[in-house]
Amino acid sequence: MKKFFLILLAISGLGLILQSQKIQHLISSQSNDNLRFENIPTDVGGCVPLEKENSKFFVEPNVEGIPIKMLFSLYESRTLIASNNDLNFTHIDCLKSNCKEYPDEKTQYESPFFTGEGHSVEINLSLSTHDWIQKTKAMFCTKYMNNLIQSYGNGAAGILGLGIQRDSRDNFQALTPVFSVDFSNSNKSELCFWRNLNKAQSATPMARILTDNSWQIPSCQKIQLGNKIFNVLGLVKIVFDPNEEILSFPIYIFGQFMAAFNMSTVPIKCNISQIFRPNCAYQGKLSDLPLIILWIEGQNITITPWQYVQDPENYNSTKGTLTLNIRALHYKDKSPDNYVTSDYRNYIILGFPFMKDFHFIFTAKNNKNMNNTIELFEKSEYQKSRLFVELMIGILWITFVLGVVIIF
Repeated sequence: MKKFFLILLAISGLGLILQSQKIQHLISSQSNDNLRFENIPTDVGGCVPLEKENSKFFVEPNVEGIPIKMLFSLYESRTLIASNNDLNFTHIDCLKSNCKEYPDEKTQYESPFFTGEGHSVEINLSLSTHDWIQKTKAMFCTKYMNNLIQSYGNGAAGILGLGIQRDSRDNFQALTPVFSVDFSNSNKSELCFWRNLNKAQSATPMARILTDNSWQIPSCQKIQLGNKIFNVLGLVKIVFDPNEEILSFPIYIFGQFMAAFNMSTVPIKCNISQIFRPNCAYQGKLSDLPLIILWIEGQNITITPWQYVQDPENYNSTKGTLTLNIRALHYKDKSPDNYVTSDYRNYIILGFPFMKDFHFIFTAKNNKNMNNTIELFEKSEYQKSRLFVELMIGILWITFVLGVVIIF
């Protein structure tokens, strides 16, 4: 018996050494600012900071050499320029900004939260990087509709779109642009453009997903909560929006979630009448809660309890309650908490609580085929915290085995 436990102790010790080496590798890789991705050689064209203010991310391109504040968008190929102060946007004088207007090119801008109408303009926008083109086709917005959040613009002069237009060079100098984004609660969030990004074989993304030219994932086939699988009805798209502090689902999927939570093997009971951040009775561990898995063309995106529970760092099981940081999208609901424009009623919107745990790489192919990609890499900090937990479990296990050896 003692020999058996000695062998077990040796195996556990070896595993502990390997685990500590993984953590050391992660720490050493972060000491070099150029190593933004684990084991990925970089050739960065330039980075610009993303400033977070009132839960929204902003970037500051220059217009005729003058920096302007703009909201940051990852689901639209066009840039919106504000012509008036509605929705708390900041008015831009197109004449002073040397815009070339095309008044006959009437156009519409559909966001999840408002509809804009206006006409096309060409404007000199530049970021402090060589890979952002000097002129971009934008929409000069003159009218806003279907909006319930009057402060949406947050003092910005518009919304910067980073999708691919008819030709990628409408927005980028590179024919096949590659850029990355990294979001955090600190001031270290940034947008980087890459001249060359050769990913090493050891750098495997959690997911590599095909998208359209606006970086929208065109179809989610099924959704899984724990061991319960839902077939998605109709066409449900997925977008990433760092300006959202919540995860959003079509109302019928939200209802299925609530029913599945209450019927799961985990002892949790949620208020199914709440369609915005529902409260639940629960006294267990967050790690016992089910994963939410989105299935997309053989790939999947996994959402953990730490990403869909409100304020997970301060969760206290002795209180017996928690709040789910999810909401139902409903275009007929006139509450700002749940309202979405009609075009976005069948969308899943993954916001900051999910995005903060990943590095995102956006790669465009500049053709009409659906082969632009978004790749999600787990952040080293996220990996490191998980490895530390595993390391502590290993230490406790070795302590237990060593105690048994001593006793016997």
